[in-house]
Amino acid sequence: MLRKTAAAWVWGLCLVWSGCAAPPGPGIVAPEQECRWPDALGAPTESTTVQYRLIGILDDPDDLYTPGTWRRLVDFFAGPEPMAFRQPHAVAVAEDGAVFVSDTVTGQVVLIRRDGTAPILIESPTGRLGSPVGLAVGKDGAVFVTDSSAAMVYRLDRRRMVWRPWAPTGVFERPTGIAVHPKTGEVYVVDSKAHCVVVLNDEGAEVRRIGGRGLAPGEFNFPVGIAFTPEGGWF
Repeated sequence: MLRKTAAAWVWGLCLVWSGCAAPPGPGIVAPEQECRWPDALGAPTESTTVQYRLIGILDDPDDLYTPGTWRRLVDFFAGPEPMAFRQPHAVAVAEDGAVFVSDTVTGQVVLIRRDGTAPILIESPTGRLGSPVGLAVGKDGAVFVTDSSAAMVYRLDRRRMVWRPWAPTGVFERPTGIAVHPKTGEVYVVDSKAHCVVVLNDEGAEVRRIGGRGLAPGEFNFPVGIAFTPEGGWF
């Protein structure tokens, strides 16, 4: 009986260890030749032109970090490690080059500066967000984040480096994507559950709603993302 119990414990520990020590996949594979956009399309290369460079290709979905059983238990009781990404979802870049990254699993938004200083974890006055999905930066430097589980949009208080509730409660059902109009400065928030886009002014008040559930032109079914062109067209 004792031997059977010991064997069961060993087998259980092996299962736990296999969940937290799984070998990584092949990793990110570098491209055979450097690829830049828009250079590849023959576009002008003035210093004002935004360029994108392909640095690698994810060769295997297993390369995405998946926490094992032990890591999940630790996160459940003690909370996830600060700055440790589990499921990074959105990225927004400010004019000064600062990068904001949201993680829907850990509920954190991390600020990474260009000067190489330590990343900053941005929270709300009550702690981490529930499920930060969308991020957006306005021309005036204002930074916004949507919290789909809290049905709230927050604006960054740069003086205290915390998120402050910006839009009134009850406006959204499940906000996801967010973008700032490049001309008017209005904030467009995608509400996936309400099947519409909610437009807010610079004070966070609702101006109008666009769409609704359906298949006709101008209607949506669980929309998620939104993006603007420099001229103000949106997708």
